[in-house]
Amino acid sequence: MKKLLSILLLLPVLLSAQRIDSTLSEERFGNITGKFYKTTEAGVTNYYLVCSFKNAKYEYISDFAMIFITNQEATDSLAADLESAIKYFETKTTARYDRREYKIVHYDFAPGMMYIMDRDDKYTTMNKGHAEKWLAWLKTIKFP
Repeated sequence: MKKLLSILLLLPVLLSAQRIDSTLSEERFGNITGKFYKTTEAGVTNYYLVCSFKNAKYEYISDFAMIFITNQEATDSLAADLESAIKYFETKTTARYDRREYKIVHYDFAPGMMYIMDRDDKYTTMNKGHAEKWLAWLKTIKFP
C-alpha cells in the first residue's frame, strides 16, 4: 500500500518532467543534414532548425559541427544569403555572408563550390546542386 501511495504521489512529478521531441522535417544536402524539430517539455513548446555536418578539416577524426537556428527571421536570413551566394557559383568572385549562427563563403579561387561554416569556423563544402536543394528545403521551414 505504501508503494502504491508513493507511486501515486510521484506520478504528477514524473509526468510534468516528460520531454517529447518530434522531427518535423529532415533532408540531406550533400554533406549537410537538415532537421526541423519540435520539443515540448513542461507544457512549453520550442522549435529548432539544425543543419549539421562533419568538419572537413579532419579526415580521420569525427568532429561534427552545426548551424543552430531558433526563429523564422534567422531561417529567412540563411535562405536569403544562400540564394544570393548561389549566384556566384559560375564567377571568380569572393562573396562572404557572416552571421551570428553561420558563415557562407564563395571564394574567387574555387568556382563551383562554396564553404558553409558554423560559429567556430568548422566547415564543409557544397556544390551548386546541393545548395539549390538546401535552399528549396529552407523555404519550406515555417516557425509558428
